[in-house]
Amino acid sequence: MTELNGKKLKGNESFNDLRKINFMNNDKYKNVYFRYSKKDYLEYADSFDYSNDIKEGKIKGFENDLDFKKSMKKWKIDQFRDFYGFTHKNRITGQERDYRNYACLDCLEVLRPDFISSKDRYYCVNCL
Repeated sequence: MTELNGKKLKGNESFNDLRKINFMNNDKYKNVYFRYSKKDYLEYADSFDYSNDIKEGKIKGFENDLDFKKSMKKWKIDQFRDFYGFTHKNRITGQERDYRNYACLDCLEVLRPDFISSKDRYYCVNCL
């Protein structure tokens, strides 16, 4: 049986799977990524001008940029995540990542089928 950092590989696991798990469980990396809140998404949206997207028809139902940003204030967090396509930001590199369906959005623990909360599929049992 093969090992990586004292952990044994199970059935169909690869070294890449264990590296991901070790990365996500390492405490020094947990503080590197921060989860976007609704306030963070709204601040992010303020830095863009959506006028061209509205004129080109990519964003429908709005006359100008201001109307679109006002409607964003009523959005739920999942709507922001779907629109922008990311959930977390790396504090060091500035890169955004989408951890939905991969890691718990709170503790960044790798999600396993037996460890997903029944209340929300994006969180582990321990966080909800």
